[in-house]
Amino acid sequence: MDRYLTNVQRKQLHELLVKADVDSNVTHWSNSGMGWTGNNCETLHAGLCHFLIKPGSDGLFSIHFKPSWNGGGPFGDVNKSWKEVLEIFDFWTHKVKEELDQPDPWGTYALAAFGVTRDHSTDNAPFTHSEAEHVAESVTKLLAYFKEVVPEFNEFESEFTPQFERIAEQAKSGTGRIDWKNQLVGMLINIFVSLSLSPERAAAIWNYWQNLVDSLLLS
Repeated sequence: MDRYLTNVQRKQLHELLVKADVDSNVTHWSNSGMGWTGNNCETLHAGLCHFLIKPGSDGLFSIHFKPSWNGGGPFGDVNKSWKEVLEIFDFWTHKVKEELDQPDPWGTYALAAFGVTRDHSTDNAPFTHSEAEHVAESVTKLLAYFKEVVPEFNEFESEFTPQFERIAEQAKSGTGRIDWKNQLVGMLINIFVSLSLSPERAAAIWNYWQNLVDSLLLS
């Protein structure tokens, strides 16, 4: 991606994230204008939250962020000094922390729709080597399936692809199979909500995953 912020500016933003106890592993940068601006911006994503910063030639900045002041939809503003950007970003980090820490009550219903529960098994042993290879390959195929048959996924591809890659690696790194499956389900629910998929389409994707990985392996 193209860079428009200095390392000093990024460091100051990172320090505010750390101060708010936001895990930097759940964040990533892009040049997405979030439908608000066309170019020359850097956007920090954290789950469904984002903070866009666009430097101007006059030393001032345009910003666009979600959650906004009332915790709701996105808000944009222009002609902000860097000091003002940091103050607003500091506010935003605490809104992000609140959002990331808040459990999704609909997740319980989504899991029930999938026919699975978080305590479906008591065997949390890591995958064997062959299982881990099979699961990681299946995750790669699931990502390809999203790209091919879910048009809405294209808009969020840069945001979610790294999550697929990370969860594939976790399968091979010794993560317990129950813990791993819960992470997978959480990721899929996040994707389904972001794409506003119907329960029927979500269930179809889950069925495709089960056929890929073999339900005997993870059920």
